[in-house]
Amino acid sequence: MKIRQLTIAIIITFIAPNIYSQTLSNLDFGTVTLGESRIDELVFSTDEVEWVELLSAEIVGNSNVYSVVDFTPIRVNKGDVANIKIQFAPKDNIQYRSFLKLKVKTNLLEYAIMSQIKSNVTHFNDIYKGSDNLKGTALIHWLANFVQPHTSLTYSEARNLMWGEIDNFGGEVECIYTGRKVIASGIPNANETNFDTEHTWPQSLGAKQEPPKSDLFHIRPTYRPANNKRANTPFGYVLSGVSYEDGGSKLGIGKNNTLVFEPRDIVKGDIARGMYYFAVCYNNPTNYIDSQEEDLKQFAINDPVDAKEMARNDAIFKYQHNRNPFIDNENFLFRFNTIANPDFSKKSFAHVSSEDIVMAGVGSNKATLYIANIGDTTIQIISHSFNQNGSGHSYSLKLLSDIDNLEISPNSLAKIELVLDANETTLEPWQANLDISFDNGQLIPINFNILGSATSANDELSSAINVYPNPASQNINISLPAGMPIDPQYFSIVTVEGKVYNMNGKVKFSNGILTIDKSDIPCDNSLIYLMFGTNNQTITKPVVIK
Repeated sequence: MKIRQLTIAIIITFIAPNIYSQTLSNLDFGTVTLGESRIDELVFSTDEVEWVELLSAEIVGNSNVYSVVDFTPIRVNKGDVANIKIQFAPKDNIQYRSFLKLKVKTNLLEYAIMSQIKSNVTHFNDIYKGSDNLKGTALIHWLANFVQPHTSLTYSEARNLMWGEIDNFGGEVECIYTGRKVIASGIPNANETNFDTEHTWPQSLGAKQEPPKSDLFHIRPTYRPANNKRANTPFGYVLSGVSYEDGGSKLGIGKNNTLVFEPRDIVKGDIARGMYYFAVCYNNPTNYIDSQEEDLKQFAINDPVDAKEMARNDAIFKYQHNRNPFIDNENFLFRFNTIANPDFSKKSFAHVSSEDIVMAGVGSNKATLYIANIGDTTIQIISHSFNQNGSGHSYSLKLLSDIDNLEISPNSLAKIELVLDANETTLEPWQANLDISFDNGQLIPINFNILGSATSANDELSSAINVYPNPASQNINISLPAGMPIDPQYFSIVTVEGKVYNMNGKVKFSNGILTIDKSDIPCDNSLIYLMFGTNNQTITKPVVIK
């Protein structure tokens, strides 16, 4: 028999998740209303190989809003389909993009395929629909226009409302910092009660004039000693050197060795959302918020909006006729970078469908490597290299289409198709790897494990199976170990060219011996591979047909 070279060829194409006619559909949820949860399905089908096992399903990117529902491993036979349920539960009124990674196995391959998932979200409240999908500078501008047109109260009016109604519960008013309470029905006498009004954005740093001085979203009732200790100190986490503490709030040294005031845990988020309201509404006077933003955003994460804070937002709306949008939608805080520099730096990140691909060593075997860009800017492959690990044979890896300089757009897929040209017979497994370098600094290695013609997932089991005669000019017999079960759906013949023939119903079994009639063998004077399954293992045996 003529011995020829074994090569792998790689072809680049763009998304149409279809290899060996295995198809995984994309999924578009359309427009979903914030607060709504929806379930839809992707469809997997195969119409060439006899069976495909779906092993696992995983969401790649935005896994906090998309989830796979009730997935269990399943075998899909030729011509059948499997529906994979995906649940979408949005957390914000923005576009979401993601991918499904489906690990699959056939008698020739074990790898993963990918498809795209997308959806748009609109806010349930009409007053916020204008913010749909806005981020960065565009969102800051929209929020500023949203909060600025409001009724400006006098300082006396604002304080009377705060002490007598908005922050008054059963005749008592609580200090924002310490939790101490005072009996009040209006503005208290500071000298008698030791309580006064705090401006969380200090008057001396941009809140001295109207309307910011009287804006109810940032003035708060306070115990006078706590107010005096805080003064105009920035908010932040105290790390050391505590010089004052009362009710959980404290004054001390924060990051960068600066003096900061840390409010008690139960109001950290309230303080942060009020500060961001003020910065957006009044254009960040004196840039006071700039040094505080990292800690303020952490305050907001650790102390989310509660019913009391929402009720205060509603109460202020009755008099100022505007709302704090960071209370109504606390995710707004995380849709811009900082007040001074709202736009996020654009980033790309490549995710490959499989870092390990298992291929049977038969001719024209195919697999696909999907590359997903889960970033928000284009990613480019800048170089690649092939390496073959110790086969001891003259195998080579070759690219038919160069992947260098290949660009992948944000939230999209590219795929690399691999073709195994097995013209040389080998009984040994071998390995190769493809290293792909991207312009964002990522280096991703992909390993290919090629099973030799006498190799299976269970070498001990394979060696216990005897095929005779070999070479064969008549019926082929396969002698099985005692007690070994065979599933006829797994039995097929694969030619060197990669053509798969289903032998279901054509194999006879008697006394531990499988027999294939010579007339059912699809070729003469060539090498074929018998491939069959047992206990979820794939056995491959080469036979020379005369």
